[in-house]
Amino acid sequence: MKPLTMLACGTVGLVVVIGLYINGSPASQRSEQLDALRVNQLQGLSQNIEDYWQRTGQLPARLEELIDGLHVSMVPLDPVSATEYGYEIKGENGFSLCADFVVASATSVPSGFWEHGAGHQCFNFQFQPTSR
Repeated sequence: MKPLTMLACGTVGLVVVIGLYINGSPASQRSEQLDALRVNQLQGLSQNIEDYWQRTGQLPARLEELIDGLHVSMVPLDPVSATEYGYEIKGENGFSLCADFVVASATSVPSGFWEHGAGHQCFNFQFQPTSR
């Protein structure tokens, strides 16, 4: 093999290795995308629960109660297991939503409410009572 060809092959190999190191493997990228979808679905659920609470003055006993055909047509499911997200009422004005994440939040994402570790994680919400 000519030295120039060997140099070109070595450069391509190095670029591929660096790309995988920087961006992660396709499997890790897929895991991050699925976790991002989980967060997006939990955000939507939390907003739907808040809307329900504002309309009715109470929290839904089950997530299925959010389905009204107008605002919510279906309750989202985990994109891999196809199971419902965890939902638990905590007191009169509080609730938690839970999901199983594959990886911790990306370090490039600023920390915030939806930051999570790997594994089973719950996010807690508390509404301020309003006078009706």
